[in-house]
Amino acid sequence: MDPILSDHDLLIAIAAGNRPAFEILASRHHGLVRVACQRQGVHADQGDCVQAVFLELLRKADQAQRAPALPAWLLTVARHVCATARRAHDTRKRAEHAAGLTTLAGASAPIAATHDAAEHLDDCLARLPERQRTVITQHYLAGISRDQVADDLGIDIATVHQHCHRGLARLRELLGRRGVAVPATGLIALLAAQAQAATTPMPFTYEQSII
Repeated sequence: MDPILSDHDLLIAIAAGNRPAFEILASRHHGLVRVACQRQGVHADQGDCVQAVFLELLRKADQAQRAPALPAWLLTVARHVCATARRAHDTRKRAEHAAGLTTLAGASAPIAATHDAAEHLDDCLARLPERQRTVITQHYLAGISRDQVADDLGIDIATVHQHCHRGLARLRELLGRRGVAVPATGLIALLAAQAQAATTPMPFTYEQSII
């Protein structure tokens, strides 16, 4: 299997049951998904969440083929997977507390509200118009050049610039509504840091039974 095949070509192969294609695609986007799970506050179950995202990709490769760009599709899946994991975690903690398994000190300790922009990033991205979300994800989080984004999406470079400008402005507005004031340069720096973290090599394995 050629490792330089496009995401779309690999998705077609995955839908046909090609394991090497899945391994190439998972390796290509593992960092993006891992960092997405980290910034959404999923730490203890991070590995399980990453696995769940790629399992969903495996199950819905045909659906992913219809998405404008795979990274944006994966981030949407990661957001839902992490939300489910958080709900399960909260339910378990409430059950433990009700059963008297949580110490009094732990139960009464105040939970500090966080206003970290990274924790709100994916929810705010999800509220952008689809094309703005796709361009922001492709360029700022997946590290793809604007020229390549234009080619991939079949739009001109001026439109890519426009989507970037409007998308960033909308992100700042949405973050501001959550009490997170981020200047334009700070938001770009945040996105760049997330993209850099996603490129950090990390060993990963997938269960043989996943495909």
